Amino acid sequence: MAPPRSTKDSRSPAAGPTDEAKEEQAALAIASDEGRPTVLFVSHTGMWGGGAEVVLGQMLRAAREAGYHTGLAAPRGEMLDRLGACCDSVYPVPIIPPRRTRDLGRLAFLLFATARSAWQIGRAVQDVRASIVHANSGAAALVALPAAVVLRRRLIWHQHDIIPRRLVNRLVLAPTGVLSARVVGCSWAVAESLRRVGIPQRRISVLHNAVRSSFFEQVYVPAEARSELKLPEDVPLAVMAGRLVPYKRHLDFLDALGHLRVEGLPAHAAIAGEAPRLDAGDLDSTGDYPNVVRQRARQPDVAGAVTFLGPVADLRLLLAAGDVMVVPSRDEPFALVALEAMAAGTPIIASDSGGHPEAIENGVSGLLFPTGDIRSLSNALRMALTDPRLRQKMADNARRRAQERFSEAGFRSNLAGIYSAVLGRLPLAHPVGGEPAP
Repeated sequence: MAPPRSTKDSRSPAAGPTDEAKEEQAALAIASDEGRPTVLFVSHTGMWGGGAEVVLGQMLRAAREAGYHTGLAAPRGEMLDRLGACCDSVYPVPIIPPRRTRDLGRLAFLLFATARSAWQIGRAVQDVRASIVHANSGAAALVALPAAVVLRRRLIWHQHDIIPRRLVNRLVLAPTGVLSARVVGCSWAVAESLRRVGIPQRRISVLHNAVRSSFFEQVYVPAEARSELKLPEDVPLAVMAGRLVPYKRHLDFLDALGHLRVEGLPAHAAIAGEAPRLDAGDLDSTGDYPNVVRQRARQPDVAGAVTFLGPVADLRLLLAAGDVMVVPSRDEPFALVALEAMAAGTPIIASDSGGHPEAIENGVSGLLFPTGDIRSLSNALRMALTDPRLRQKMADNARRRAQERFSEAGFRSNLAGIYSAVLGRLPLAHPVGGEPAP
C-alpha cells in the first residue's frame, strides 16, 4: 500500500548495511509492497506563479500516472497548498535557497539554513523510502544533494533557467551535476549552459516543457476579455506576461511600441506580472527595475498607451484579449508563456535568444527577432498588427506545432523514460534525452 500521507518532517535516518552493494540495493528498494517506487520532489520555493512551479505540478501528476508514489518537500506557501493534493506525502521544509551575497553575516546564516534544510530533506527521503529525489531547481539540488549522496538515492536535478557564466557556478554546480544521476534541462539552450559550467554531457537530458491542455480550449471572446481587463477596444493590442525582472526586457517592448506610435500606428500594450519577492541584500535582487519600467511607460511616445495589469489569474484571458503576445527576453530558457500563446492561437513575437528557436519556427509559427534589436522588434510588431491574415496563419501553425511537439502526453512519456533510465530499467533514447537537437 502507499506510504501514509504526512505533513511531518518524518523520522530520523537509520544506518544502512555495511556492504556497499547491499546498501545501494536497499536504498533503491521499492517504496511499497505493490512494487511502486517513490519519487520525492524538492522545491526551494513555496511561492506560486513561475513556470517552474507549473511544470512541477505537471511532473507530480505524470509520475503518479506512470505508477510512482510521490512526495513533495517544499516551504509552506501557495505552491504547497496548490500541489499538495497531487502527492501521496507532503513535507513542509523551511528551505532558504543559497543566494549570492556580500554580507558575511547573511552568508553564514544561509549556510546554516542550507544544512538544516538538507537534514530535514534527508528525514523525508527516509520516511517515504524514496528511490528518486527530483530537485526542481539548482537551489533545490544543492539542498537535496547531501541526503541523496549519504542515503544513496538517485538525484535528478531539473534546471529551468540558463546558468550564467560565473566562476562560482562552475565551482558549486559542476560537482552537483557530477554527483547527480541525471541533470535535466527544459531546453537545449539550458543543456548547453549546464555543459558550459562543467557538467558532463552524458549526464544531461532535455525535457521540453509541455503546454497544459486547457490552453487549447477557446473559453474567452476577445471583446469580452478586453472589457474584463479594462483594455481599449478597436486598437491594435500587444500583450506581454512575466515577472518584472531585467532579463524579460520590458523596456525593449516599450521602446518598440514607441517607434510604432511615433510612426502613426495607435498600438496599445498590456503588461501582466509583478516583481519577485527577494531580499534587498541579494545580489540577484531586481533593484529598482519595476519602477524604471513604469517610468518608461510615462514617456511621451507611449504615455497613455500602456496598461499594467499586475498578476492575471487566468492567462487565457490575456491571450484572448491580445492581437499578439510579445516575449523579448534575453536568455529565456523555454518560455511556458510562449507555448501557452501558441496553444491558445495568439500569434507570438519572440527574441531569438535561449530556447525560443526550439519552440517557434520563424515566419511559420511565430516571428523571431534578434535579441535587443528594437527596430527589428518594431518591424515584427508592425507586420503582425497590420496583417490579420498573417496573424491567422501563424496562429494556426502554432497551435498545430504545440499539439504535435509540446503536449502533456509526450511530456509524461519522456519523463517516465528518464525515471526508468535513472533506475536502470531502460537506456535513454538519446545521449541527451528528449528530441534530437535542432
